[in-house]
Amino acid sequence: MDHEGRWLAEVRVTTSALSQTDPSWSRDGSKLAFTGERRVNGVSYYDVYRLNASAPYGSAIRLTNSRLAGDGSERWDYFAPRWSPVNNTILITEGVNYFDGNVGRAPKLIDGSTGAARANYWSVDALSYDWNPGGSAFVLNADKSGGHQTDYNCIQKAAVSAHSATDVTRCNPEVDNQWSTVWSPDGLLIAYAQGGLGTPQTPGSTYFIKPDGTEQALPGQRLPARLEAVLSEPGHHSSAYAVPLVVSATPPVNVPSPRPR
Repeated sequence: MDHEGRWLAEVRVTTSALSQTDPSWSRDGSKLAFTGERRVNGVSYYDVYRLNASAPYGSAIRLTNSRLAGDGSERWDYFAPRWSPVNNTILITEGVNYFDGNVGRAPKLIDGSTGAARANYWSVDALSYDWNPGGSAFVLNADKSGGHQTDYNCIQKAAVSAHSATDVTRCNPEVDNQWSTVWSPDGLLIAYAQGGLGTPQTPGSTYFIKPDGTEQALPGQRLPARLEAVLSEPGHHSSAYAVPLVVSATPPVNVPSPRPR
């Protein structure tokens, strides 16, 4: 589909029989970054690739170097690229043994032309990122499981100039799980899903919050800015909604806890 909503003919731009996922456009629309699978001696490795977004597409260029490290017990993979909205920086996930079922993952910034590392965030165990419109920070789902019996995530943000992340939301580790975070196009709000833990298990609901962690609200409540957001309801059955937010001069109402739909 083009930018005016017209359906276009399907065009395949990669030719490998292996997996190619997570496409992300460069800011000028001339390039695509994606996660590509390659196999060495029967073992699958995952890397970030760059490809021309228009014909002739040419060959995909590998920007990262997935590998076995040390005695072979550590496998490094790179995946889930997100191109900066303002420059040639790509935000990716660097994982250690991640595809073998062990959680070891962190954000990393690389150069979109050479793949050279620009910043690492190994103090953050996180997944699923989105940039703010100015490209100065990104939001993420941070794994906060620690010693708790349930896996759960909270929403954090990281500045490009820093090598750590700070909390945006507060969540109860035995009840809440927050994921699928996305920054609004005007930079004023962060949307995310919450729910899925506790007994009985709570269905997922979508929330909005300011980047400074204040004024959490559900869609439809009065908020200080207008945003058209596509919201997904997590779970085995998903639906998408377009929700216009109401412009208001009054402060929004805080929502203390998630509620089932």
